[in-house]
Amino acid sequence: MAVNKSFILFDDYQRDHLLPFTHTRPVAEIRIGILTIREKWEKWTGQPFSHKTQDYLQEKFALVSGDENLVINGCVTPNRQLLDEVMQLRCGEVLMKDSFFVAGCLDKTAMERFSDLPPKDHVVVQAKSEFRNISRTWQ
Repeated sequence: MAVNKSFILFDDYQRDHLLPFTHTRPVAEIRIGILTIREKWEKWTGQPFSHKTQDYLQEKFALVSGDENLVINGCVTPNRQLLDEVMQLRCGEVLMKDSFFVAGCLDKTAMERFSDLPPKDHVVVQAKSEFRNISRTWQ
């Protein structure tokens, strides 16, 4: 039986540092060059992404979750090495870069409880790759 897997970009505390851009959109909808962060992830993965964002934005930027959910920090831009690490996550694992929450693979129950912090009961995998994290407007 095929697993219903969803790809989700989430906003974390850095969203507030990106105001006013993030007042009307999730972080991953910020345009960096010609593409938004979401569009970059979609090009790299070939998968559609939804958003886990502020409640007042959630109606316009819908969250589509499944039995298995790959959540990725919306501030992070993709590259080949990071994509490989993210795609290798198994359900119940989170990818961290030191104390920074990069991504996680959450089952349906964990997704229902998810805010923007790594679930405490998940196995931590440390990221080896370098990546760009957009955390300020001048970036």
